[in-house]
Amino acid sequence: MGFFGMTDNERNAELTKQIQALQDSVELQRRKAAEAQAAVKVKDEELRASYAELQSVKAEVAALKEAMAAETEKLKGQIDTLSKTLTEKDALIATLKPAEEKAPAPVEEEKKPVPAVEQQPVPVPADPTPQLDAIKAELAKIREAYTDLVRKDDLFNSMHKELDTLRNDVYNKLTRPYKVSIISLYDSIVSTVNYYRDRKDEEGSYDRLMKQLGNYVLSIMDILCDEYNLDSFDAQPGEPYDRRAHKTMNVVETDDPAKHGTVARALQCGFKYTAFDPVKGVEREVIFRPAFVDTYKLKQQ
Repeated sequence: MGFFGMTDNERNAELTKQIQALQDSVELQRRKAAEAQAAVKVKDEELRASYAELQSVKAEVAALKEAMAAETEKLKGQIDTLSKTLTEKDALIATLKPAEEKAPAPVEEEKKPVPAVEQQPVPVPADPTPQLDAIKAELAKIREAYTDLVRKDDLFNSMHKELDTLRNDVYNKLTRPYKVSIISLYDSIVSTVNYYRDRKDEEGSYDRLMKQLGNYVLSIMDILCDEYNLDSFDAQPGEPYDRRAHKTMNVVETDDPAKHGTVARALQCGFKYTAFDPVKGVEREVIFRPAFVDTYKLKQQ
């Protein structure tokens, strides 16, 4: 007769068996997730090391650019000095040439010994070729460093994509058992609805349906508690409204001042869990979802 033809004890035993199987599956997935997280940690450390090396290369390239700029300015100053010297030389030659053409022919006189005059060496500008070669070598180093920088940047992006893929895979593995448990409950509820839809006129079918739905509610609460560490809590009519634990859906006006700011009706339960507070060093209660309520508000006169 299938699941819905079983007795209550058999159905409860079957549900317990399914829940145990889900818990075993979750434990297996947790172990696999731990291994995957260890792999993610290794990849993350490799990524950090590559990033540090990338920053070091960037600093070296910046230093090479500064050195190249300094050498370029130095060479520019030497070239300017050489150009100035050549200009002055051309101007001096241009000045002396007309004077030489207009000078009178020399009168022959008795030749007298001319004392020897020591000729001063003319300063020759330094050859810029070695400096140009040095600059070319520095440029070659910069090009090589830039190529290596691009390669490492591509490697960094590739490792980043691989890390994102691995993280997504870990997330999917962690959430898969929960998705499976929710789908299983969904299938069971749909099967129950279809089963009792064709038997709605049978005597006692409504009571059996309500009992079965109650079992599903308990199963869902067990899964939320065991797998997600969530506990439910109810709001009580008449209790003070708590902004942290309650969420107002409707406002009900009242003439009674004593009811102002209290819960009028409880619509849906809330959920909470316990978390460790590292600052205070104690456990504290965290509201995951507040309870939905209607609240009283004093009618304005």
